[in-house]
Amino acid sequence: MRLSRNTLLLLLVSVIIILAVLFLSQERDADETVATPVVQEEGGPLLPDLAPADVVSVGLRDNLSGSALRLTRSDEVWALEGPADAAQRTVDQAAAQEAVADLLELAVSSSFEIDEAGAFGLDAPDWTLEIDRGEGPLEIVFVGKQNPQGTRYYVMKRQLDAIASAPDLEQGNQVLLVNSRPLDTVLERIDDPPWEPLPTATPLPTATLNPLSEVEIATATAEARATATAETAALLATVTAEAALTPTADDAG
Repeated sequence: MRLSRNTLLLLLVSVIIILAVLFLSQERDADETVATPVVQEEGGPLLPDLAPADVVSVGLRDNLSGSALRLTRSDEVWALEGPADAAQRTVDQAAAQEAVADLLELAVSSSFEIDEAGAFGLDAPDWTLEIDRGEGPLEIVFVGKQNPQGTRYYVMKRQLDAIASAPDLEQGNQVLLVNSRPLDTVLERIDDPPWEPLPTATPLPTATLNPLSEVEIATATAEARATATAETAALLATVTAEAALTPTADDAG
């Protein structure tokens, strides 16, 4: 059966309309899809060119709870400020050095560029880390949310000229990803500072229980009283007898 010219035109127009609808639908879906940042594999240390011997101060702050501590090195001795009981505690020097080493060993697994820091918790970071090398700018590390798998943290770095300066979170848009486990070890130091253990209290001596039963105790007490009474009576009798035998002054006259 031959199709008329009008029928062919109608079919052609219908096909064009269907294709146009499909194209517009796909374009709209593409616009509504949130673009996933392209991750660039990086590797390497989070704080390159920094060795433990270069660090004179490390500050750790939990921005949610307000808890904070600062380790400061002077003449190769670490001091700790921040916790309420700092004046009564002694810093474990080996643990303090280990805490600094753990921080400097953090590595960047990958990085990517962003336009909006809030989606990664970096507009108001949960934690702030400060590293002072004594000369040059401070190294500031902002720690935001974890990735959906909970395996890495979103991190940003900044440099400041002084501790009193205010870091600009809008400066730069590179986000670094750092593995959660080693970074958790560093962050846990805020609530578990590197103190030496408190001295163990000397236990008080435990009272020894009397092995005798109540009946045995009562019997022994009664026997002791009877013995004491008998001895007292015997002593009185002896004294009375001796007094009777002793001559008085009248007898002597």
